[in-house]
Amino acid sequence: MEFIRIFAEENSKLFAVQYDGEEKDAFEQLFENWLDAEYLFDFFEKNEIDLNSKFYDCSIVDAVRITKREAEDFRELIIETKENGQIKDKGTLYSLFVALSESEYLLNNFKKHKAYGPENKTWLRIYAIEVQDCFVITGGAIKLTRTMNEREHTTLELKKLEKVKEELKSLGIYDQEGLI
Repeated sequence: MEFIRIFAEENSKLFAVQYDGEEKDAFEQLFENWLDAEYLFDFFEKNEIDLNSKFYDCSIVDAVRITKREAEDFRELIIETKENGQIKDKGTLYSLFVALSESEYLLNNFKKHKAYGPENKTWLRIYAIEVQDCFVITGGAIKLTRTMNEREHTTLELKKLEKVKEELKSLGIYDQEGLI
């Protein structure tokens, strides 16, 4: 497992995990998947029941179109946010990433976070661990259910968050210098 700085600037506080045996880091893999029509068609076919729930209720073709547009907008939002720095204010990583659950607010370090896609009623999520004032992206998902425990692909994202958290602790990484 490696920690890759997503943007080249030295002051960039956004990292992604590159899991052993993977060619791409979690951030790049997410957006590759979310912009790949074939991947999305397969995903929405497998999850058509959730897609046709009371909350979303749209066709697979519309879901693919929506996801690709939102993924492009989400990537742009992250780039814009990165350029605004780290002040705990609107338009920063701290406003983009929110605590995964209320219990995370009690922790000082290694908080689990999620970022929502830019649209209202979005199903796109990016998951990250906060290390001091940096965020390490562990993965993401298209979340069509109320909780993450309801589907295998979102449960996997919970496991990744925990795995990366434990790896950071075991390596003694508590700040940006450790990530670099």
